[in-house]
Amino acid sequence: VHALLARMEQEGLLLRVYTQNIDGLEHAAGVSAGRVIECHGTTTRVVCATNPQHAVQGLTATAVANQVLQGQAAPRCPCGSLIRPDIVFFGEPLPAEFHRHSGEDLASCDLLLVIGTALSVYPVAGLVARVPALTPRLLINREAVGPWRGAKGNPENYRDVHFDGDCDAGAEQLANELSWPLRIS
Repeated sequence: VHALLARMEQEGLLLRVYTQNIDGLEHAAGVSAGRVIECHGTTTRVVCATNPQHAVQGLTATAVANQVLQGQAAPRCPCGSLIRPDIVFFGEPLPAEFHRHSGEDLASCDLLLVIGTALSVYPVAGLVARVPALTPRLLINREAVGPWRGAKGNPENYRDVHFDGDCDAGAEQLANELSWPLRIS
């Protein structure tokens, strides 16, 4: 999946990725930081637990966890507070980038790809309803969710397509259809 997104960016076809994953795999695959909105944050960065605006450079949540598991003291922010993963905990607001970009991005979207989700966590789940009415929407997922439920065979459905299966298999098939041979494993 992530290789497909990187290839889409290389081809000039990727406006933005809105991800609920916190693993940073989009960046690892080569998608530019400015193209990724980490809706629920990331474990690839840590922030001050008291003031998330304090930058804590050079550490990941995994590195901090490994230090603590090895019996070392938990690293602290220069202000003295504990640090935490730069993720959005339940009840916390989404990152400002989500709100700053989503309106304009969705209004100008000419194809929406939705990959691997239950569409159950809002406000991210609500993004699919915010694209223009004529924008095609492709869901690559093991089950039909949201507006894709009941869309197959519905004569009034003119834009929603569901690839029923594994996300990597769907991404690989889409890449092949675009003549971008990708081996996703």
